[in-house]
Amino acid sequence: MACFVSSTHLVNWKLLKGSHEFPGPDGGTCINEAAVVAAGLPYRLIERPDDCPPCFSRVLASYAIQLNDGMDNDIRQELLIPFVVRMANTADVEAVERRRAAYMLVEYVRRILSILQEADGYFDIAKQCRAVVEVADCFDLLESMKAVSPSAADICSVYVDVNIPKMARRPEFMAMAAGKAVTSATLQCKQWKKEFFSIACRILDEAIRLGNHGPLDAEVAVERLKAAMLDASDLVGVGVTEKAA
Repeated sequence: MACFVSSTHLVNWKLLKGSHEFPGPDGGTCINEAAVVAAGLPYRLIERPDDCPPCFSRVLASYAIQLNDGMDNDIRQELLIPFVVRMANTADVEAVERRRAAYMLVEYVRRILSILQEADGYFDIAKQCRAVVEVADCFDLLESMKAVSPSAADICSVYVDVNIPKMARRPEFMAMAAGKAVTSATLQCKQWKKEFFSIACRILDEAIRLGNHGPLDAEVAVERLKAAMLDASDLVGVGVTEKAA
């Protein structure tokens, strides 16, 4: 995965699960909220993809939200920090966004679900997972697997929860389902947690490259993040809470 800014340069900005009304003295936001600050845009609380600025790909933001909230603190800090400077200016036309979402789902099945099936001893199913090419292949395979493989049945429940018709209408729902499925896989096979999330971040990197992209200037982004933390520290120093601010 290409990393356009060293994690050490942004390490003081702490990424957290969930959404946050304001940054704190140590950052304390999710990946998309941090990316808003790094891009020099007015800060906003982000609970769902539609809360992101228009220049953010809704598909990429949706996937990133799921990874952000599924990761442990140390894994989140290590794997997602490089994306703080890569989420802005990624919005693209619908055909590209659909391609990104489909890529996320297909690559999840090929590269993560296949490992999960092997860990459960379903070697033939793992081979079928690695052979999928299209989104329709994924749904057909998952449907055929769920009566055989408990882990596949659990993944199928993720897609039912997200609602397949919604995924057909809006690609960000497909991306959300793919991200949720990654977290589900880490809960089923905990010894593979970091590896699964690492693969998911490589998939995110590759999906970014399928459309509009171009990292922010790292030095400028770092200065913006530092300024936001300093502003939060000043507010705390004069007795103003983040929420009151």
